[in-house]
Amino acid sequence: DKMEELHLELSQINLDVISKAFAEIPSMKGILSADMQYAPSDSSFLVVVDANIDNLIYEGGRVGELMFSTVYLPLADNTHQVDMHFFRDQNEVMSATALYKMGKNDHLDGTLDVTHLPLDSQLTSLHEYVVKFFFTCWYETGLEGKR
Repeated sequence: DKMEELHLELSQINLDVISKAFAEIPSMKGILSADMQYAPSDSSFLVVVDANIDNLIYEGGRVGELMFSTVYLPLADNTHQVDMHFFRDQNEVMSATALYKMGKNDHLDGTLDVTHLPLDSQLTSLHEYVVKFFFTCWYETGLEGKR
């Protein structure tokens, strides 16, 4: 039996309620919505993830309207492609494309384009939190690239 398309959605999650319920999470307000879609084809599949936060307030400072989109596609010969885009107040902040080749010698190649990095003073602690989170994930998984 062929698997049908899978669609998962989180809608209208109140971040104020979440941040008040867990002491480890910084104070945040805003409404989070996220969507994940798995779409199989005859020979492969596609995964698309979109998330947005309406009017994010972080530690009392307005961060803005945030949107994140990513597409994952396995290619031929154990190669995988990921494309990501991050927006703030309808301006693209960053985009990334990565190709990962699995094999005897794994290979990761990609680009990261920072097109409009906001350096607002109220965002400083959010940037630190995000950088620490991604560094911890990277360090704990042992990811590394080869050229």
